[in-house]
Amino acid sequence: MLKSPSTTSMLYLGTDGGATKNGKSGCVCSYAAVLGTETERLFTVSGLIKENATNNVGELTAILRGLEAAREHIAGYSTITVLSDSMYSINCITVWYKSWVAKNALSDKKNVALIKSIVEVVDAYPIPITFKHVRGHAVANGTLEWKYNDECDRECNRLLEPFRPGKK
Repeated sequence: MLKSPSTTSMLYLGTDGGATKNGKSGCVCSYAAVLGTETERLFTVSGLIKENATNNVGELTAILRGLEAAREHIAGYSTITVLSDSMYSINCITVWYKSWVAKNALSDKKNVALIKSIVEVVDAYPIPITFKHVRGHAVANGTLEWKYNDECDRECNRLLEPFRPGKK
């Protein structure tokens, strides 16, 4: 028999992005997001981006795609914590974007359309979302944050493997 989650249950969305040839012609980036609880993984969403790709685009896309996919799994949960090793992404979403809008200073910012999409999803989300910075590529310490970040990192690297130098 399936047990429904308690109303105080938390969801965790681990996210990561990666890129080959970051900042150069031919850059390809990947993204991965893992949704779960403290005891079970619910899903993974991942993919590649070949146009206008950078590592930051991968990091931001992981958050967006993860939150979009998580909507189907949030019934009965009280909050979702996004775990990211990208302070750039966290700051874009939680601090900088709103400041840029207030100052009418969007024209010279990178990834604005993607950041705007994430902010709109966060603002309209049916349960509260918090963001937590996790130390990426940390030594295996068994924490929930490390497990989700490591799983996302491994998936990003798996997707990028065919695009690494020397691969055809």
